Amino acid sequence: MTSDKAIAIILSAGNSQRMGLPKWKLSFSDEQTFLERLAEVYSLPMIRNLVLVINQQQKNAVEALTLPANTLLVENENPALGRNHSIKLALGRAEKHDFAFVQNIDNPFTTAHLIETMWTCRAIEGATLPVYGQKEGHPVLLGPMLCTELRQKPPASYHFREWLANQHKILIQTHNSSILANINTQEEYSNFQNFFHK
Repeated sequence: MTSDKAIAIILSAGNSQRMGLPKWKLSFSDEQTFLERLAEVYSLPMIRNLVLVINQQQKNAVEALTLPANTLLVENENPALGRNHSIKLALGRAEKHDFAFVQNIDNPFTTAHLIETMWTCRAIEGATLPVYGQKEGHPVLLGPMLCTELRQKPPASYHFREWLANQHKILIQTHNSSILANINTQEEYSNFQNFFHK
């Protein structure tokens, strides 16, 4: 049995020390932050819940935003435990047979078209990823069996990308190189602004 729904996990619990401010606050456009952009993109019929993983310092500011009604806030009280811990916390809010999109806050370039294509081609027993050239990008769509495995797996016992490399995958070719991008520093953010706001 599998679900016809997914959760969308947005990982935003890091301290963003290199950036100097939480990445969800970065402006994607004059109208939207990175978080607001991703919340809009994931407002699709197959998304049961938007699960936003944040740290304690971000909680009040995020709660003040106007986000979709199906948004769930999950607090990672120990961000130093890393992304795996955040994913496990978020998966705890999914239904047993749900799929899960895993989306980093520092890659706000996902499109509704890409998400819908990944959903149409989704792997029930593995993962679905977009590919540019020979490189896998963001987001990752985990099938229910992988979600169950990660719920049971100690977060410190594996590296997410290495674990993912050993799973059955469906790869979706795309001409959009921005699926490979990560905005981690002020320089990378400036390059993003120069490219997208010419």
